[in-house]
Amino acid sequence: VDAKQTALTKPVSKADRDKKKPDLAISDVFSGKGADLKAVTDAQIKVLQRLIDATGDSDPEKPDLLFRMAELYAEQQSYYNFKARDLDEKIFEAKEKGDTAKENQAKAQQADYEKREKAWLMEAVKKYLEVANGPKYQNYTKMDQVLFYLAYLLTQVKKEDQARVFFKRLIKDYPQSQFLPHAYLSFGEYFFENKDLENALKFYEKVLAYNDSPVYGFALYKKGWVYYNQTDFKSAMATFIDVIDFASKGRPGKPKGDPQLLKEARKDIVRTYAQVGTPEKAWPFFQKYGKDYAPNMLEILADLYNAQGKFLDSIKVYRELIKLNPGSDKLCNYQTEILKNTLSMTGSRAVPETVKELQRLSAVYEQVSERKDLKKEQIDECRDNTAASLRELATVWHKEAQKTNNPDTYANASDLYKEYIRRFPNERDSYLMHYWYAELLFKLGSLDTSTSSHWYCDAAPIYTDVVKKDPKGAKLKDAAYAAVISWKNCLDISDEGQDEATKVKEDLRKKKQERKEAAAAPKKEKDEESFAPKPIPEKQQKMLEAFDTYIKYVPEAPELVTIKYRRARV
Repeated sequence: VDAKQTALTKPVSKADRDKKKPDLAISDVFSGKGADLKAVTDAQIKVLQRLIDATGDSDPEKPDLLFRMAELYAEQQSYYNFKARDLDEKIFEAKEKGDTAKENQAKAQQADYEKREKAWLMEAVKKYLEVANGPKYQNYTKMDQVLFYLAYLLTQVKKEDQARVFFKRLIKDYPQSQFLPHAYLSFGEYFFENKDLENALKFYEKVLAYNDSPVYGFALYKKGWVYYNQTDFKSAMATFIDVIDFASKGRPGKPKGDPQLLKEARKDIVRTYAQVGTPEKAWPFFQKYGKDYAPNMLEILADLYNAQGKFLDSIKVYRELIKLNPGSDKLCNYQTEILKNTLSMTGSRAVPETVKELQRLSAVYEQVSERKDLKKEQIDECRDNTAASLRELATVWHKEAQKTNNPDTYANASDLYKEYIRRFPNERDSYLMHYWYAELLFKLGSLDTSTSSHWYCDAAPIYTDVVKKDPKGAKLKDAAYAAVISWKNCLDISDEGQDEATKVKEDLRKKKQERKEAAAAPKKEKDEESFAPKPIPEKQQKMLEAFDTYIKYVPEAPELVTIKYRRARV
């Protein structure tokens, strides 16, 4: 049997997802979002440049003009950053579809946007520096803003050391600035990235002294991450709950709260729960703090349990998801994940538990295939995963059984072959799967010590199906002859025909005895009894069909005379 195991059924857990830092970054807090950005026109820049050129350095308006120009450049940088990132998904989709031309075209466009983004960023930095370091501009009323934006842009180009110089100046010279929390946050981020969690916590606490600051929520969120990395999961849990509460409430400037921060906090509270919680209590906990997002949180938990090697816990969570929403469009995905966790638990060995989960997956596919509310792609994916899992494990276990000669391994593989050909009779590899299934059943018959083993009786019709599926197939002769041998073994008929000879002698003896006992009976009655036809038993009828199939499809075989003789004996 040809067997090859792929990642679909190999016993591996998912990539380690025990992250040490969040997905939400400081740039998401400091910078604007694409929907609010617009490209700055050349006309706006030219007009402002003429004003700058016409204004002397001693003019109090000069630093403000330079500041406004830096802002325009920064807007350009943000705009092209958004345009570049907007292409990420298109590039991914093109790659998934194998559309190399479209992928390369999008990558080229993205590279152009990124080049422009960097150029505009450097122009903005130059203008901010001109104000920050200009001797005549030191009393500029917006100097704290200049220092903040300058430091922030420097962090964007990985010049954190230079950025901290301006953040320190902001803290020292402008202790009343509205940007002071931002400066503290930047230092907190610096210490966090360098794994100095104690100092990171101190600076996050400084930010939290300004509860009206726009970066308050992010600092609270990062405080939770400090606790998580310190393995103080209880404090981390409590902090993420505070973040969820904070982000859920409206406040000036954000009447609907902070949806992005709320989503990230809910995701990360799941990560914390995975360290200290149990599968049984997860759903009510997530309902309380996740609301409508609770099902997603349950999915994240199942995924995390798998990554941590807690395969049984992961299975429990996926079963809960199926129980909560049996009509989910992800039903097949959930059962596939249960199967993968089972494989990871059992080391992909041939065990009844895996057979059961595969049969459940097959049943799920049967249900899913009849649904009208699902996209064709979803049904196709479910079919492909189910068929491939059955095929791979049936053949892998079959090959393993050939090495170990273990009847249980053969029997478990047999269950998978049976499920496969029942569910996918017309798949491309169905021909070979039928043949291998019949071969496996025949082998089980040879391992069975009882006479007329039922395994042979099961193998015979499958061999016949192989012949009929492809009368010109590579396995035609082997399958046709094996069908005959299987029926012979099923009925326990000897090759030499001695059983028939013995049976004839026994019949003659019985008939002599019957004639003596019925000597007084009327002649007509005796004749009718002697010549009454006898029905051919069902299994022997099937054997005759196998003989006929062989004679029809393999007329040149050297065994043909033997086959015809056996047929005549029946």
